[in-house]
Amino acid sequence: MTPEEFERLKEAEKAHLRQLRALKQQHRETVRKKGVLDALKGMIRPDLDDVHDEMVNKLTFKNIESEARFEVAMEESGLTEQALQKAAEDEAAREELRKAEADSLVQQFKQELTGSGEPAAPSRASATNATGSASGKTIGRVPAPEPEAPDTPPRATDPPAEDLGPKSIGRPRPRATD
Repeated sequence: MTPEEFERLKEAEKAHLRQLRALKQQHRETVRKKGVLDALKGMIRPDLDDVHDEMVNKLTFKNIESEARFEVAMEESGLTEQALQKAAEDEAAREELRKAEADSLVQQFKQELTGSGEPAAPSRASATNATGSASGKTIGRVPAPEPEAPDTPPRATDPPAEDLGPKSIGRPRPRATD
């Protein structure tokens, strides 16, 4: 076999494979189209259309009936659209009045605190005394008051206070008995 014959056979085989590939692609498209057409034919059945229309009509009738019952119940209870609208307007007016009262109360508190309508600015000079600590205010725990000297001597059954140490969780406080 000469190289020219080999090339000719090779080109013929390539052409044959291209034809085969095109035929396979055409077959896949045909099968897909057939499936779509079968599905459409299955959907276009007169008996299914009648059932569908009947169900839609039933639902429409039930919806209309429910709306009519609702309207009758609203009229019997005295709730008409005008009454509901008036109630909504009254509620909106009450809300506006409540907001106005709240705003005036805030303004009144501001005036009481500062003497004018402006918000009070904190002043550091009046908040601290000469030692630099806040006057009457503390941050954190308040120190425990100094214990008063008891008028009566401690009893022998009372445990000495210095043996207990500071109070901790789970340690009982000494009882003060008279």
